Amino acid sequence: MWGQAKKVSRVSHFYFPFDRRGGDPIMRAYCGTLTCELKLLKEPSTIPKCLDCLKKTAILPKIIDRFEGPFRPLSNFSPYPVRYKRGSFPTVEHAYQAYKTYDPVLFEEIRVANTPGRAKRIGRSVDLRRGWNGLRLGVMKDLVEAKFRQNEQARIILLKTGDREIVEGNTWNDTFWGVCNGVGENQLGKILMYVRKMLVDEIMGDSDV
Repeated sequence: MWGQAKKVSRVSHFYFPFDRRGGDPIMRAYCGTLTCELKLLKEPSTIPKCLDCLKKTAILPKIIDRFEGPFRPLSNFSPYPVRYKRGSFPTVEHAYQAYKTYDPVLFEEIRVANTPGRAKRIGRSVDLRRGWNGLRLGVMKDLVEAKFRQNEQARIILLKTGDREIVEGNTWNDTFWGVCNGVGENQLGKILMYVRKMLVDEIMGDSDV
């Protein structure tokens, strides 16, 4: 997982050293009184400062309310595969829709759907498993957590949001998972912030300071 977080002297910033599997560093911040740089695998030009510096990074909005551009990985439609219970899925959306049903044929049809949109359309037509409305939040939390634990680059983008509020803003009237026209419970946004805090707490828990 992550290497041990260490505190840089004179500056209250943290950095992530080399991945224990070896190779290039996943995340390395060089903190000083005037400069702070960060290196990230494959995306060095789009990554902000180290974890504490995220709170002061001007390029980030105060509220992240659109899962597009650099924040596309926060979307359940983003192409990060997820391994969960009975199989592997191309996206969180595929997995969430598949687990709505006990029908093995429909489950597999959703799992292999060619797009997350197609998976969602099929999922809307299935007979829901008993008690689904009481289960769906737990299933979504498990899937979102699995996504960010299993996909390194998505995890770093989530950490990149620092302590910003995350809102699943939408125009399709989803007021349970997100917010539309200022109205909504924002359950997906809350799950994303919960998983982000969990990851940060684990990183800081590994710290030797």
